[in-house]
Amino acid sequence: AQKNGTLVGSGNESFAGLAGLDTLDMDQELALKQVGEVICQYSWKMAYAENDAEYDALYNEMLEKANGFGYRELTDFYIEQAQKIMAVRASMAE
Repeated sequence: AQKNGTLVGSGNESFAGLAGLDTLDMDQELALKQVGEVICQYSWKMAYAENDAEYDALYNEMLEKANGFGYRELTDFYIEQAQKIMAVRASMAE
């Protein structure tokens, strides 16, 4: 609802609800956990790499594993949610 040009919620509505955001399903939640573990594990290894070649090899291996768990699909999901938020913010500014 709007009052004086300002979007007003009932108190029970969250911004996520107003923006029509989706939530992760169980498969996506599992993928997010797996991707997070891979990134954490490899980030530490990369921090202690002895040279650029080792760092690059670890980075490429990390990306391959993360992509295998659905990193790109998760990124697309979160980009879509961010676009919804931006659309709601734009409509609220009008």
